[in-house]
Amino acid sequence: LFISLVTLTAINLFKPKSPEGLPLTAAVDRWKELSPMPVSSVGMASVAYNGEIYAIAGESQDGISGNVFRYTPETDSWVQLSEKPTPVAGVQSVLIGEKIYVPGGRKDDGEITNILDIYNPRQDAWSTGASTPQPISDYALAGFEGQLYLFGGWNGHQVLDVVYVYDPTTDAWSDATPMTTPRRSAGAVALADKIIVAGGNNYEGALKEVTSYYP
Repeated sequence: LFISLVTLTAINLFKPKSPEGLPLTAAVDRWKELSPMPVSSVGMASVAYNGEIYAIAGESQDGISGNVFRYTPETDSWVQLSEKPTPVAGVQSVLIGEKIYVPGGRKDDGEITNILDIYNPRQDAWSTGASTPQPISDYALAGFEGQLYLFGGWNGHQVLDVVYVYDPTTDAWSDATPMTTPRRSAGAVALADKIIVAGGNNYEGALKEVTSYYP
């Protein structure tokens, strides 16, 4: 009993406490409700730039739109910006330099597009880049060393295993080594010297597979 009391006392002495004396797990609220988006949205692109968050396009109860909203953490507020010229859902975006790239996507009539819309947040202006090699949506996207890498996706007919690379300096797409497994709705993150592609789904259902791609 004596040993048990000493052990418990030692644990309590060295257990992290909040200023109020409560264990940190009890004192700290890990989640905080922020100002909601102006409209509900799914399948939108999002990216951080200059300490603010940009939410681009997507689908709401009113259909697919080209809405662009910017969130400022300091004021916990949203502001609407110039609309994306091509309203789409099923897209992602990447910041390269000081521009945001949003390729492809699914339009309101179900058509899959190959349009590359490029947003300049400093000027709140849109321009168009070279079209993707084929219409594509629900891809995974990552930026790596100044280039855009697009993995898999859906072209309206089949799930893809493609890997496309876009170079902003030449405004051109090129093919890279395809993935070993076709997939759509996956996630991609650049990490050190590689890009990790995880999850997604194909004709066999949801995938657990995680692969690394070395540009």
